[in-house]
Amino acid sequence: MEKIILSINPQWLDKIRKHKKIIEIRKTKPRTPFEALCYETKKFNGCGEITSKFKCFQVDKITIDDLADSDISNFVCRFAGISKSELKLYMGNKGYIYLWYVDEFCDIEHEKINYIPQSWVYSK
Repeated sequence: MEKIILSINPQWLDKIRKHKKIIEIRKTKPRTPFEALCYETKKFNGCGEITSKFKCFQVDKITIDDLADSDISNFVCRFAGISKSELKLYMGNKGYIYLWYVDEFCDIEHEKINYIPQSWVYSK
């Protein structure tokens, strides 16, 4: 299974930890399946270390046209923990985004890293 390091703001990580967010939304995707080591950013008083991990066995691509279906947009917004306007804003002109389904989330012993990815990067 591939491993990645994922930069994530502490407020999103907290929602995942509390099972209020089971979909991580990103503009790109790694090869699936993968294990994500979650680097909690220093932004918003985060610790600046890897604090947790999850596995992802499924990634879906949705388009701006898919969001016209209220069932799809309501599902994504509910399980990603964002509003429809935030979702459209994040999608921007690209016209599509990827839904990473979070599975087997757990906290781990904190670990410092030398390289902080902008979004995510494959880990060695």
